[in-house]
Amino acid sequence: MSLGRHDILPARQDRNTADVIVIGGGLQGCSAALHMAARGVDVLVLERDHVGRHASAANAGGVRRLGRHPAELELAVASDRIWQELPDLVDSDAGLRRVGHLFVAETTDEFEALRERRDQVRALGYDFEELIPVEDVRSAVPGIGRHVVGGLANWSDGYANPFAAMRAFREAAVRKGARFLDGARVDAVRPVAGGWALTTSKGEYTAAEVVNCAGFGGARVAAMFGDLAQLSVEAPMMMVTTPVPRYEGPVLGRVKGRMSLKASSNGSLLIGGGHRARYSEKTRKVSVDFDGLAKSALTVRHLVPGLSLGRIQRAWHGLEAYTTDGLPILSPSPSADHVFHAFGFSGHGFQLGPVVGRVVSDAVLDGATGFDISAFEFDRFSRPPCTNTVWCSLGARMAASDSPGALPIS
Repeated sequence: MSLGRHDILPARQDRNTADVIVIGGGLQGCSAALHMAARGVDVLVLERDHVGRHASAANAGGVRRLGRHPAELELAVASDRIWQELPDLVDSDAGLRRVGHLFVAETTDEFEALRERRDQVRALGYDFEELIPVEDVRSAVPGIGRHVVGGLANWSDGYANPFAAMRAFREAAVRKGARFLDGARVDAVRPVAGGWALTTSKGEYTAAEVVNCAGFGGARVAAMFGDLAQLSVEAPMMMVTTPVPRYEGPVLGRVKGRMSLKASSNGSLLIGGGHRARYSEKTRKVSVDFDGLAKSALTVRHLVPGLSLGRIQRAWHGLEAYTTDGLPILSPSPSADHVFHAFGFSGHGFQLGPVVGRVVSDAVLDGATGFDISAFEFDRFSRPPCTNTVWCSLGARMAASDSPGALPIS
């Protein structure tokens, strides 16, 4: 049962009660809070650390439709339209730059796989993926290796500043009336008349509806409602170099293996490669793996030998939840009424953030959304696995390249 507009309550005297509680103050949670608050709903966001502490503000910043899994294409296209009009929604463009995205093939087999991928995406009605001959790749990325044979591009994709996006969505949600509470770790839940009571490190809070946007903690929260998620917690890394002669090309990735490259506004290079930092779930401590960073730099050197890399200025990481199929969980709870899950974005949820908030708002307030989210149902892991190697294998590799360590942050 959804929380319809007729159920919206007036301004509350009890600050521990809300119409909807969102668990998790990342981009998905802030977007959900904004979309629901814009409809007059009293929304309370509970964040265990502080808003944007993990992957949402420490991610790659990719605003990309290129290489998306087919199940994500509808959402990615809709979200791209929201990114185009972002100042109207949050009074900021979040540093969006439409520099393009380019995946390069280094063998003829990879190039043919890109061709098949392009054709299948066109068959679905989308024409934004363009197969690029090697001459055009060299024109777009001067100094690229002689072994490259072609690529797949979307010249209208780009990147944004994750920190700026987080701040803009949170501030816009607050302007619409959403409330945020940092340092409120959810430790237990129980059903009560009219909804749920959540026991947190800062007291008990109740609401008619609960949305789980807890990111790398999403599985822990889901288990409290009786839903067991199949995912892992990982800490992809990224690094920024000292300023070098300006790289003016698109965000660059490769089909074979994880790598990404782009330039910041001051000329620094931002490099990721999907290599993980060392994360201890027991202590919640993360340490940078410098060998992994070196591998990322060497990969860029091999792919673009004509590019000056500069010196590593700093490196960082972001904790993220990864599902076994690389797709998010965006679904009502199969076990508990009035609970909706939106987590497990597997390192490529930043671009989807604006539209995910709309999906959550529709599902929670209206009981349904006009988008097809059946591929993201919580209980899908009991179904037969994907067998289309071009869509699933190649698509998964491309999706992984947009992780918080594979496309660099702005």
